[in-house]
Amino acid sequence: MFNLARKLSPSIIFIDEIDALLERRSSISGRSSRLEIVNEFMSQWDGLASNLNSGVVVMGATNRPFVLDDAVLRRLPRRLLIDLPDAKNRLNILVNLLKENLCEGELIRSLPEMAEKMNNYSGSDLKNVAITAALKSAMRLASKIGGENQMIISKSDFEEAMREVPASLSDQMDSLIELRKWNQIYGETKSEGHALRKFGFA
Repeated sequence: MFNLARKLSPSIIFIDEIDALLERRSSISGRSSRLEIVNEFMSQWDGLASNLNSGVVVMGATNRPFVLDDAVLRRLPRRLLIDLPDAKNRLNILVNLLKENLCEGELIRSLPEMAEKMNNYSGSDLKNVAITAALKSAMRLASKIGGENQMIISKSDFEEAMREVPASLSDQMDSLIELRKWNQIYGETKSEGHALRKFGFA
């Protein structure tokens, strides 16, 4: 993987669920093959760091940064928390999810208000709500209720979908509390603002 990334540079090595690969080595002691993989990964990574012109960047995503090996954290100087979307971003996500569908005018006008009510909904939760609302519209069309001849998502479809698909997260969840606490100590908090500016987003 590292050899290919060098040949194709500039390139990004992105590891989803990075904690599954690079958890603390103390927790995998006794599993020699696993330790060899982690140690080899670290060695290759160090090779990139020693050559600043390699054109290869390593990125990772995880919901459990607190189980990563300390050596991994030292190699990841930028630690950005992608938190749950606020009302403005929930609205943007919903608009994007619904843009390929015909929507009732009342639903479109009500979306900002609905986005306000959907506190703690993740992006995937919002997607599930949109899909559920579309399915309700399709079922109504299939049963010919109301004499409709095309699928139109109504406000009532969306409200019913919201009742059926609650937020999968809560501010009281231990995992979310622990993640935000870790971010306050080790991450680049959003309130500081400098993290996004350095990446050219603000």
